Amino acid sequence: MPYPDLNERQAFIQFLLEEYEPGLKLEDGLDARSLANSTAGLNKILIEDIVLRALADGQGHDGTLTRQHVKERKEDIIRSEFGDVLEIVEPTYGFEAIGAWST
Repeated sequence: MPYPDLNERQAFIQFLLEEYEPGLKLEDGLDARSLANSTAGLNKILIEDIVLRALADGQGHDGTLTRQHVKERKEDIIRSEFGDVLEIVEPTYGFEAIGAWST
């Protein structure tokens, strides 16, 4: 079964945000689109796992989902599936650092 593409992930994340509102909050600057970008390579079950863990971490307090939370959980998931064969590296620079790049 293929993994969801960017638009499918974004729609699913938007659904989850509405489903778990108001208990789930997003870190400032984080939205469904940026979460969809951050969860590339994950299926819907694993994406929901990240959301549910953020809620559980906040038990009784605000369950705020942060970029760091997503990054750490994604690394854990990939490490458990692929062992230490694969390393996740966050880019230091965006495409704007590439010569002649324009939007």
